[in-house]
Amino acid sequence: MKSLEVDAPLLPGPVTIPHGRFRVRPEELSFTDVEASLLDTTFQGGVQLRGYRTGVDQVAASLHGDVGVEAAKYAYEHFAVPHPYAPGRPSP
Repeated sequence: MKSLEVDAPLLPGPVTIPHGRFRVRPEELSFTDVEASLLDTTFQGGVQLRGYRTGVDQVAASLHGDVGVEAAKYAYEHFAVPHPYAPGRPSP
């Protein structure tokens, strides 16, 4: 696939996917070899969504990349990121 944009209510903004591979099966939707961006974050890797037709009941992801301040704040507020890992000012 090339130049895909996904806007889902669970996400804080659209995910832009310049390229990657996908596979659709009745029970699973998977994305591999993906490069993507969300807010001020860029990442590469893959995601598998099980039960996507009736409501996703399982997500498996393997991603690496760079997380920006905006995305870090969103994760901290919505995913119970422990306090020591909360976004903040750099140490002097």
